[in-house]
Amino acid sequence: MTPPPASGSARILAAALELFAGPGGGAATVRDIAAAAGASPALVIKHYGSMAGLREAADGFAADAVTAALAALATQDVWESERQDSLAAALLAHLPGGSPVPRYLLRMLVDGGEAGAALFAAILDAGVRNVEAMAASGLLALGDSPRDRGLVLTAHDLAVLLLREPLAAALGEDPLRPAGAERWGRQLIDIYAGMVPRHQKGNS
Repeated sequence: MTPPPASGSARILAAALELFAGPGGGAATVRDIAAAAGASPALVIKHYGSMAGLREAADGFAADAVTAALAALATQDVWESERQDSLAAALLAHLPGGSPVPRYLLRMLVDGGEAGAALFAAILDAGVRNVEAMAASGLLALGDSPRDRGLVLTAHDLAVLLLREPLAAALGEDPLRPAGAERWGRQLIDIYAGMVPRHQKGNS
């Protein structure tokens, strides 16, 4: 999922996403983005009206990528062998290699604001639905608060996205690509399988 490179507005948006997602991205100017896109500042304003308009477009593009990933997750059976268990893995499957969208997404969530809050709410809702589906299939105890359980798993999922590079260095494989995801997932399954719900401990 990437803007077509032939489009002037898409080139500007792609350059903005790259700059916004990088170190010091909050300080990027219209001139910076225009230079990175090979366009003029006037063309940036023509397409997006202002820096705020460009930020809104970048937020929308990142949100659309997440929506597509969540939709893909929602259509998968929890027992499928090639299931993408995490939003992070599903998101990467919808994006070209090296896309700045995952980094921009994290910046959106950390920086706050209405767009970031709405996006997190959508991700959490999907996490809760995933917990309920796993519980219905006998893969996970539902617990006394499916929302809290979904929140914990959502935080874990986003943490893997945030720490992807150091995790890949330590693991020797990218935890969000098939081989690394299999190793990572196997550990999670073993951990979850070894957990006994607190209310069952007295009966074991």
